[in-house]
Amino acid sequence: MASNVNEMRNRKIKTFNKIKAFDENSTNIYCPSLIDYYPSRPKELKSLNLSDFIRFWEITRQMSKNDEDCYKLVLNLFLKKVCY
Repeated sequence: MASNVNEMRNRKIKTFNKIKAFDENSTNIYCPSLIDYYPSRPKELKSLNLSDFIRFWEITRQMSKNDEDCYKLVLNLFLKKVCY
């Protein structure tokens, strides 16, 4: 896996209705992915490389009250450890 998060990669495009609602000059057409959150990950996870970050963590909209391995990212998004 490449470790440079700025490399070209496949990305999901936002829905047509969402894009249509933006200013015509907006370039904000991609849905955010876990890779987008890697550079701004919580300080407790700074030692994780990109591969482990993607493998063991996921984005969720709910923070479980009994979940110790959950961090607030932005707005209503949380980073939660995946249990295998």
